[in-house]
Amino acid sequence: MTTNTNNRYLINDENDNEFISSNEDNNYLECEFISSNEDDNNYPFKDNAAYMVNTDRLTLKDSFNIFGIELEAICRKSYTTKKNEALKYFHITDDGSLEGDTGREFVTTPLPIDKGIDIIKNFIKDMGKKLDVNRSCGFHVHLYVDKEHQTLDMMKKIMYAYYKLELLFFLSQPTSRRNNTYCRSLKEYNNLERLLKKKTLATFLRSYYKRYNIMTTRDIPHDKYFYKRYEWVNLHSIFYRNTIEIRLHSGTLNTNKIINWIMINKTLLEWLLKTDLKTVKDTLTENYFLDNILTKKLKKHMIDRIKEHRISYDFTQDINPTQKTKWLEEIDMYTKIGINLDTKFKEGVLKDV
Repeated sequence: MTTNTNNRYLINDENDNEFISSNEDNNYLECEFISSNEDDNNYPFKDNAAYMVNTDRLTLKDSFNIFGIELEAICRKSYTTKKNEALKYFHITDDGSLEGDTGREFVTTPLPIDKGIDIIKNFIKDMGKKLDVNRSCGFHVHLYVDKEHQTLDMMKKIMYAYYKLELLFFLSQPTSRRNNTYCRSLKEYNNLERLLKKKTLATFLRSYYKRYNIMTTRDIPHDKYFYKRYEWVNLHSIFYRNTIEIRLHSGTLNTNKIINWIMINKTLLEWLLKTDLKTVKDTLTENYFLDNILTKKLKKHMIDRIKEHRISYDFTQDINPTQKTKWLEEIDMYTKIGINLDTKFKEGVLKDV
């Protein structure tokens, strides 16, 4: 069902939620999402969340400078949103995927990067004490990608970079996110070598979507819950909503973690935008990313997160060959980026230093 409201369209999904589209072709940003729960007084902004950005007037210069976030959280007993200005730019939805009965998803309208950071700070300052996160919660970032940047070359660069850096990104997150059906591995579900050989965007998309006969971007499945969205880097969202979605981060109410994660991905994508594919393939390594693409502040944050989520590798227990190979790859990555681990693992138990 589609209803016109001020040249936007409210479309009901299978859960009877409504999301706003700017046209009948469903060309909308996922961060324009509202709850349809009419009986819950804790949704004062569900129908009139403020918009800083006119999504019909975005241009090339807005790529990666307009963003939205989705924060999943569990509401405490003190939770209320009545007359709460911190939620002015947020829509709120129930989230049945979260543990407990009070799971909510807090979703911003599209925000410019500078003012959006202040909005997030105000939200956490006001709402942080009313919410909790657990291992079922996640934090997603959307960054706008202008249609002029939705090219074969850019898609190859994005896929190559995140594919190449996947283990580094995964090690910056708790194990609950590394093995999660809502943020699946790119390596497990995509053939990078095959994708990089494609000569046209249509053939790239046919390979990416596998079972679908994609001739143009109009043939892309317009399904919010399409299976490709659940990869940790959601390229499906680019052609479906004009945003790239990064789904990997664990649930958090920490302002610094939220902002740094936005900026880490924004910085990488901006580097890809201005760098040709050959240079990306020739130069991009984990250390190049940390030392030459990220700022010192963002590098420190990334390294600190990796150290925070190190695990102990016990090679004395019975592990299958696949698990052993995975552990050795992770240990090699720690070594490569200069995070020391106990080298006695070859003799028995590997412990964090």
